Amino acid sequence: MNKPAFVKEIAKIRNKSKSLRAPHFRVISWIEGSPLPNGGRGTSLTFILPTRACRFAEAEHGGCSMCGYPNENPPDPPLKLIETLPEITMEHFMKKKVEGPMVIKFFTSGSFLDRLELPPHIREKMISQFAQLEQIKEIIIESRAEYVIKKNIESLLKVAPAEKITIAIGLESADDEINKRSVNKGMTWKQFKRAVELARSYGIRIKAYILLKPIFLTEYLSIHDAILSAEKAIEIGVETISINSSNIQKGTLMEKMFNLKRYRSPWLWSSLIVTKKIKQRHPEIRVITDPVAAGLIRGAHNCGKCDKMVKNALSEFSYTQDLSYLENITCDCYERYLSFLIADIMGSGLGFIFEDYELSKKNLPKQ
Repeated sequence: MNKPAFVKEIAKIRNKSKSLRAPHFRVISWIEGSPLPNGGRGTSLTFILPTRACRFAEAEHGGCSMCGYPNENPPDPPLKLIETLPEITMEHFMKKKVEGPMVIKFFTSGSFLDRLELPPHIREKMISQFAQLEQIKEIIIESRAEYVIKKNIESLLKVAPAEKITIAIGLESADDEINKRSVNKGMTWKQFKRAVELARSYGIRIKAYILLKPIFLTEYLSIHDAILSAEKAIEIGVETISINSSNIQKGTLMEKMFNLKRYRSPWLWSSLIVTKKIKQRHPEIRVITDPVAAGLIRGAHNCGKCDKMVKNALSEFSYTQDLSYLENITCDCYERYLSFLIADIMGSGLGFIFEDYELSKKNLPKQ
């Protein structure tokens, strides 16, 4: 079967970027505020682990259209170095000397549950050493849905209680056509649902990443899709929604479209609308929005004057889950954004759902 043209282009760009990947073995970590799984606030320690990166991105179809994270990973780190990751991550933790409840996040720019990135005995050791600490209330790992299988879940539960584990999965969109034709996700809603239901049957929490504004979607349609995708994910038991506003990463099809002036990253107003709408409808759900490169031309941005204000409001909300941080935000560019949205809706022939979907002026951020 012939691949769609955009899949061929993704693979072409990805193959070119592989030659630019430099061998290294750096573990990156940082501290920030984080909401806790059962309410309250704490601190999160995030690790970026230098594994070989996403197997899906390495395959012939080139991976997701917006993701440049694998380009930062070493091409083929030796096992003897991978085996040192439990000790290195614990050293980072000890040096931080953080008091109070904590969340640990393990990111590999791929799948923590993929044995080719992290052999089972290594990931078990990493999870175990943190799960034993009373201070650690949650351990978040990222994985594609295909690795959320019974064998891998039971491997985790050998070394940690289910209530401390959250698996974060990149849903991107609950619409299979968008995931196929815009994201090139290589996953269907049915596969995502299976992974969620399996994890939940063991008492493990699920966090869903939702992409705001994939390529080929207008601003309004991306808002519409993000909210609907969150609704569907919550219906099947997802407990945390993370809204990932698109940012232009190097070595991606999204970057090529950006350079050709065929793509604009989303407005920060759109991030605010989606976040606010989901939390209003589902106050019991954790909603996280921390746009990467916010305020920059490659990240979610408004006019420049209000970008920092809106980003800070989203960050404070994400930390506290207090919707009051998203109220009474004002800027001259808001009227321009609203006009942009209206033109977007009418130009797409979607005016009939404008009021029905509550994106009228009175329901957007208060002036």
